[in-house]
Amino acid sequence: MDIVIISFQILQMSSIIFASYLIAMFFSKWFLKIFTSKDSKKILDSFGLDESFIKSTNSFVKYGIILFGIILALANFGIGIVFMEIIFLVIFIAFIFSIIISMRELIPNVMSGLYLVSKKNLKKGDIIEIPELRLKGKIENMNLVHTSLSFKDRRALIPNYLLIKKTVIKIR
Repeated sequence: MDIVIISFQILQMSSIIFASYLIAMFFSKWFLKIFTSKDSKKILDSFGLDESFIKSTNSFVKYGIILFGIILALANFGIGIVFMEIIFLVIFIAFIFSIIISMRELIPNVMSGLYLVSKKNLKKGDIIEIPELRLKGKIENMNLVHTSLSFKDRRALIPNYLLIKKTVIKIR
């Protein structure tokens, strides 16, 4: 009799894990479809986020759903709540750590952008030169993350922290 109950519990565990895998794959495709559209790319670009951020966030959420299914299956098998709390704590810490790592370049740019906006030394239409980078161009647009410079034949996005770290000469 015990072998039948254990076999049934293993079948339940397998079903829960498989269902979480299917849900994760569906969500992953849906997430990528939404956030790789042209409109979404424009919005993400305005925040200075690129495709790698979307892919890493997608992977994290996908594996989080699968892990949640595994934890649910283990709970169904009789694993204690304390063990699951520890697992959720580890997942939460990993999530916070991954957010911090993924934003390691965003935070200095935003802080520099806030500084540039508050000082109002540079504005749209100014012509600037950054000798260390051998750049000279007209500021087309500024946001909290980057500044768009136009040259004779091209455009470039300059991270705002470079405008703080490097020597910037305002020509006019």
